Amino acid sequence: MGLCLLTDFNVLGRRVAGALTVVILISFCTSAAYAHKVHIFAYADGDEVKTESRFNGGRSARNCTVNVHDVSGGDVVATGKTDDQGHYNFSQPARGGDLDIIISCGDGHRGSWRFEAEEYVAAGGEADSHVHPQPEHAAPQVDDSHEAVLRKIIAEEVENKVAPLRRELARLAERETGLQDILGGIGYLFGLAG
Repeated sequence: MGLCLLTDFNVLGRRVAGALTVVILISFCTSAAYAHKVHIFAYADGDEVKTESRFNGGRSARNCTVNVHDVSGGDVVATGKTDDQGHYNFSQPARGGDLDIIISCGDGHRGSWRFEAEEYVAAGGEADSHVHPQPEHAAPQVDDSHEAVLRKIIAEEVENKVAPLRRELARLAERETGLQDILGGIGYLFGLAG
């Protein structure tokens, strides 16, 4: 009987060692899969849509192909390559509609961003759509050309201040594998082995 128990413990030890080996191999595989992820972020700036791209480590995604597709029709709206800072800009589509912005850097490095129409249509057409009531006190009159220039300057300054916040929000939205995920996976594998 004692020999039987010893043999059972030996078999159990091999199974646990095998399960740990599988867990370690899987953890290496998942980090390799995340290494192929490219993050792309888009925002509207006037009549343009600007994109910024980077790899997981924060390195700029240079000379990568960017394809912009209309979600409803699947048509290609714009195509181009990122510059040395990972930026690519294109004109807003006249038709509007949600866009899928897809970046491909080769060797499986790929990422995408869903850019909804409300985000860029509101930003591009905002300058012409506001009607401001005239104040009751006398103010210096500004003709339409000066007002348009002033609106453009204000919109550019606001965008310069808001763009870093948008970038930071996009980075926070990216979910990375953490210790809790890894330990949960190990527990799940032990549960299956049991």
